[in-house]
Amino acid sequence: MKTLGRRDEAARLVRAAQALRDRFNDAFWCEEIGSFALALDPDGRQVGSVGSNAMHCVATGIAEETLGRRVLAAKAAGLVITAETVRTSAQARVLAIAGFDRGGGPFAEAGLR
Repeated sequence: MKTLGRRDEAARLVRAAQALRDRFNDAFWCEEIGSFALALDPDGRQVGSVGSNAMHCVATGIAEETLGRRVLAAKAAGLVITAETVRTSAQARVLAIAGFDRGGGPFAEAGLR
């Protein structure tokens, strides 16, 4: 916006983005788990869950810098369950339930092994 000569609009948008960031961090940072809450319930209470969603807050830049550093430190310490961990264990569980770990499952039953 500044490059286009729309400095006032650019300044207004920066202020709005900063206000949104502040409101987000105030609403979602959950000191109890040292991370961002997964969601807010209908009454506005935090739903705490340590998972990879907090990494999205860091990656998008909405996480305040000091809170983002705490999330990254927890990730580095192995305290954050990443999407890859969840996906891998969930896939293994689904494949085991379907019988693929024993050479079975719907494809084998259909003769598509």
